[in-house]
Amino acid sequence: MSGSRLFYILCLLCGILALSNCDQVKYPYGERIYLRQCADCHMDNAEGLSSLYPSLKTESIESLISEMPCIIRYGTQDSTELIKMLPMPKMSEVEIANVMNYIVQDLNGLNQEIKLTQVKEMIQNCTNKK
Repeated sequence: MSGSRLFYILCLLCGILALSNCDQVKYPYGERIYLRQCADCHMDNAEGLSSLYPSLKTESIESLISEMPCIIRYGTQDSTELIKMLPMPKMSEVEIANVMNYIVQDLNGLNQEIKLTQVKEMIQNCTNKK
């Protein structure tokens, strides 16, 4: 086999490998947490269920980032809601950061990383603590 033919075959294989990694999840740990803790209500695809469970795939997700840790940790207390989100007090800040990054980056396609220090600060400033 000539050198140039081998080179083209290697380039083709590298291209195929690169393309096969395009759909990989950036936050697999966050995905696992989401599927275990959130998907029953918000659905595997994060599109929610009608007006009962809100979609987490939304253009306004950036404006909700600062509220997400508080909602995850302490649930919702809005008396106008038919179904309230239950609190998840045992979910660690690391798990919250991972699931948030999965929702923001992998499900919504935003290039914004939520850092653990930000999550800790947001939780400390929650107004809906029980």
